Amino acid sequence: MRLRMTPADVDDSDNNNIRGVAEQWVAKLSKEGRQLRHDHGVKQAVNLHVDEERLKVGREYFQANFFTLIVSMFLGLYSIIYVPSIARILSLTGQTDSKIKAYQRYYRTVEHAVSWFLGQFEMKQSLKKVLSLHRAASLKGEKAVGSGQERTNGWMSQFDMAVTQWGFIGPALVFTDQLAIHAKAGEKADGLVYVFYLVGKSLGVLDEFNLCSGSLAETKERCRMLLKQVIQPSLRDSTEEVRSLSAHLLNGINVLNPLINQEDFSVFSDRILLEEELDRPGQSSPMYNFYLLFFQEHFVDAWQLDIEDVIELPAAIQLLAGGRMVRCYCREYRERR
Repeated sequence: MRLRMTPADVDDSDNNNIRGVAEQWVAKLSKEGRQLRHDHGVKQAVNLHVDEERLKVGREYFQANFFTLIVSMFLGLYSIIYVPSIARILSLTGQTDSKIKAYQRYYRTVEHAVSWFLGQFEMKQSLKKVLSLHRAASLKGEKAVGSGQERTNGWMSQFDMAVTQWGFIGPALVFTDQLAIHAKAGEKADGLVYVFYLVGKSLGVLDEFNLCSGSLAETKERCRMLLKQVIQPSLRDSTEEVRSLSAHLLNGINVLNPLINQEDFSVFSDRILLEEELDRPGQSSPMYNFYLLFFQEHFVDAWQLDIEDVIELPAAIQLLAGGRMVRCYCREYRERR
């Protein structure tokens, strides 16, 4: 009989504890989080204290993985569109029901996300606009609910906000290897989590439902649980209406990045998100993995390549990695140095 715990025992115990806490968090989010409005906690964010050092670490992580984090957001936005409550709001707002509208919505979304890593002023200005958009969309949802239904069936909830946070950072934290996240930047992922904690807090997400309110390990486990219990079931049980929204989204992204076409990227995304091989035609996954690794290692290694130089890269290369957003971010970065 062993009387002492080995380091492995301690690690297993810690992991099991984190996993158990994450399961409880998802259960509470799924039940209680749906009963509260998306901005329920916004008053608590009025005097929000910001840890400048952690924010700086988050910016460094973003700079080191700029292209792959943009692709991670592609993947995340694609995945959450299958979640019924989010799909319903998107459908009601009419912002994703055509190729051009989907492009415009996606472009604005990523534009906002990039601004969160430029500075506190840019983050605050952006989040004021985003909160206003969320409130307008939630109001549409409430008005669309029939008289015999609960209002909670229509509004954007705390649950929807946490799932949306997953869309921005979940893939990067859960599928680090598949997305070719820079190895040297791994230890800075806590900074990324902190940035999105601030984003959620500023948009009214209560700490108890904020995906990023815990440690890096806790946030990763929450992301894994949301993947298993929310994202994967939604992907497997999708409706024709949701698949149509998804197709518009991918066609819209194709306007921004011509190498992302609907069929290839959906196969690539589903293989990663469902964590299984699919009985579908196409060999897109190896192709996209190659693109991600190639551009991350040779063109956007912020530790070796001055980010100003990215502006001088050929237009075709910029397009591969998000084109306009790359140029926008690099100019902002240069002006601030």
